[in-house]
Amino acid sequence: MKLLSSLVFAAAAVNVAVADSINDKDTVYSPEEAKAIQDDADVNRECHKVTQGYLDKLTPGQYTTNGFFDCFRTADQIYGFLDALQKKHPTTISKFDVSKTFEGRTIVGYKLSNGKNVKAIYTQAVQHAREWASASSTLYGVAATLDALTTNTESVLDTYDLILVPIVNLDSYLKTWTGQRMLRVSANGVDLNRNWPTPYFNADNERPGSEVYPGPYELSEPETAGLHTFFQAHKEIDGAIDFHTNAAAVLYPFGDTTKDPAEPYLGRYKTLANAVQAGMKAVGGEYDVMQRLYPTYGNVRDYFFRNYTKPGITIEISGSGFVVPASTIRTRGKEVHAGLISYARAARVWNQGDKPAC
Repeated sequence: MKLLSSLVFAAAAVNVAVADSINDKDTVYSPEEAKAIQDDADVNRECHKVTQGYLDKLTPGQYTTNGFFDCFRTADQIYGFLDALQKKHPTTISKFDVSKTFEGRTIVGYKLSNGKNVKAIYTQAVQHAREWASASSTLYGVAATLDALTTNTESVLDTYDLILVPIVNLDSYLKTWTGQRMLRVSANGVDLNRNWPTPYFNADNERPGSEVYPGPYELSEPETAGLHTFFQAHKEIDGAIDFHTNAAAVLYPFGDTTKDPAEPYLGRYKTLANAVQAGMKAVGGEYDVMQRLYPTYGNVRDYFFRNYTKPGITIEISGSGFVVPASTIRTRGKEVHAGLISYARAARVWNQGDKPAC
């Protein structure tokens, strides 16, 4: 989620500088790093050729070993994978429309249920288009959850149903595969993770063209407005995780003020975030727990807590950058799966005795 305002490719350049609008300094990429960014989509397309036929090889209990996770995937491949899983598990997985994009595309969600839970946790990825690993990691979490049903091992579904919106910023995610690999904002030029309701909307006075431009007003974008309507209609949602990359952190409110959540919620948040951190550490993940990396006015975790008094958090998936080798997909996915299980356990404790979301 670290912000970069522009990537300048120059064939004769020794280094490539990318403006970092959070830290107000330049991030310098070597020529090799710049080329990796420029070539990332093509590298993964070659991987797609090597792994053709992976859907025909889907085997219950072995989904995480499937060739789908050998590469980063296009939107069509992501939806195709989830649709194939739904066909194999029609009583466990349901698909539904959630929202629309600026360019009129449909944002879809999937729900996993064992038929026993009343409540659900909500997860989403790719509010920022260039954060491909947020999608691959959450998809691995879905695959691992289904594998656990087959192998009769612990999963999120022991505690909650699981809702996933795999690609929030669909318009721009498509563009990252067609020459704009480092694109962050929506097709309308809005940082969707600054467009949620907050008492401090656009406190930085960002303007159009900024990578953190929040839009003209709260929920001005069809993506966030539709998700807000979805949350309002689904009172069964007991918690929410927004996945990003690549700061290796578990973040809880508030990102838009130095004030803490009032007790007992501050204590609950610390307990929950530490539990998620411990779960991810158990499988080798090294994650920090904090309230903010930097000021984030209008982020979804703050919105979710303020509006529903439920545990909204952000998980910044570990990584060396936005462009990482596909060989890291399963490692990050295992961390996310472990974090999901720990989050579900801790969210259940958080919500014991609380009134339903309003």
